[in-house]
Amino acid sequence: MAQSAEAMLEAGKRLIILKENEPHGEFTKILEKDLGLIPQTARRMMQASLKFLGNGIEAPKRATLGVLGKAKLYELLTENDEDLDVLAEGGTIAGMTLTEVDRMSVRELRAKLRETEKSLEASRRLANEKDQKINELSEKRLIDQHRPLGKRAYGISAKKLVWWALMLKLC
Repeated sequence: MAQSAEAMLEAGKRLIILKENEPHGEFTKILEKDLGLIPQTARRMMQASLKFLGNGIEAPKRATLGVLGKAKLYELLTENDEDLDVLAEGGTIAGMTLTEVDRMSVRELRAKLRETEKSLEASRRLANEKDQKINELSEKRLIDQHRPLGKRAYGISAKKLVWWALMLKLC
């Protein structure tokens, strides 16, 4: 399986070189007629090659992820480069180590990545709602602090507040 992934990454690298050296419009013709590849498949191979092998200047740490196999690499394409580097260095991604990712099926990996993404999105949404509420309260507090003494929150004047305070003491 690792050989399949390595072959796919190498093919992606060669497709990038081919695309750079062919005149505009010729690359797609070569893909379909000479190589028998669908352009979408070729794009995914090129994306995976760039993501996991780098641009040829310096191989990224995530190049070691080729042991996972082609289908799992395609699933990991959407993850951040930094997260993939952490995984390659022995860390975790979506709470999973490299060994755990290697042992699970592609379907399980896809489900775990989606679950983690949904959880992160819910956390972000909650944090945004809290920030918005804090901003609203801070803004209201600032407005109340700079309001003249005769006009406080809820439109109650200082005179009315004093009157209500006296009434409550009398009762």
